[in-house]
Amino acid sequence: MGNIIVVLVITAIFVFGYYVMRAVDRFLLENERRMTKEMEKRKPLVVRLSGNMSLEEIDKEIDKFRKDHINFEIILIEKSGMM
Repeated sequence: MGNIIVVLVITAIFVFGYYVMRAVDRFLLENERRMTKEMEKRKPLVVRLSGNMSLEEIDKEIDKFRKDHINFEIILIEKSGMM
């Protein structure tokens, strides 16, 4: 009789642990999704290229931006004065 109680208690502990770990997994997955969305919001939407940059530097900056943003336009604006 004592062995049956021990087996039932151990089974109950394993079942409880399974449900607790499942809840922890769901929490961590939701947290990861939320953090991923937050990081996507932080990606730059504008790249400023100064007039004194070489063509190679400009090309590198455009390539970096292109990796994060598939659909983009390049608009050239002449700025006069200080920003």
